[in-house]
Amino acid sequence: MSGHKDILVFLEGHDAVQRLAFAAVQAARWKAHLTAVFIAAPMQATLDIGFAVGEAAIRSAFEHHRGLAETAERTAHDAFDALVAEHGLQAEWRYSHDETLERILSHARHCGLAMIGFPGRDANGPASLCEDIVLASGRPTVLVPPGWPAEVSGRRIVVGWNGSRESARALSDAMPLLEAADAVKLVLVAEERTAALVAGEEPGADIVRHLARCGVKASAEHVEKGNPGDVLLARAKDFGADLLVMGAYGHSRITELVFGGATRSILMKAALPVFLSR
Repeated sequence: MSGHKDILVFLEGHDAVQRLAFAAVQAARWKAHLTAVFIAAPMQATLDIGFAVGEAAIRSAFEHHRGLAETAERTAHDAFDALVAEHGLQAEWRYSHDETLERILSHARHCGLAMIGFPGRDANGPASLCEDIVLASGRPTVLVPPGWPAEVSGRRIVVGWNGSRESARALSDAMPLLEAADAVKLVLVAEERTAALVAGEEPGADIVRHLARCGVKASAEHVEKGNPGDVLLARAKDFGADLLVMGAYGHSRITELVFGGATRSILMKAALPVFLSR
């Protein structure tokens, strides 16, 4: 079976074992090499640290934090070794400690598909590592929600389509998944900036014919009104989808962060795996 031949999964300490299991199942499905990158959480400012006085107290606080990070890394590493043995995978473990963002991004750039958890659901929070990976890695990324069953993904796929460069890129990057799916549904959402791209007597007919030529049988639904992110999530739920495919950051990033937009809405609300590409 053709597809993504090297998969990388980022682990940031929370939900690491579940995400590892999901990535291992996908790697086994595609006969892909699996790389896991455990990212040690940075030390957070707390009251205890804030009131630490003297070199010994500060050193103790840092050593305590490092011990917690090393314990979390060992737990995840043990789970990784067990999953690799269970699925018979070719695999590699990496421990990322105090690496720059560019170095973290470079891990993703040397793979075909990256996986990571969703960012924190605080809409007013700062950009997370998840958003940096999607925006700047240059690789398609699957966002895995907490607790999602490891064996469920890519059988029923909803694709967000608006005729833009981003949606075309996502469709192309996800083609191996679409070819292997049991059912594919395109949801055409007309935004003001892309309405002309999905207009016509048969909205979506051209892209459905393109998919058919690639061996993908898909249906299309045209939705004229509604928040694109909310529309896609609602249609995915109605379709029983286990994967949503869409282009990321159709607007400039600062516009997405300040005013929302489809990508930001998906990041905050999605309860199923999301394949994002830019």
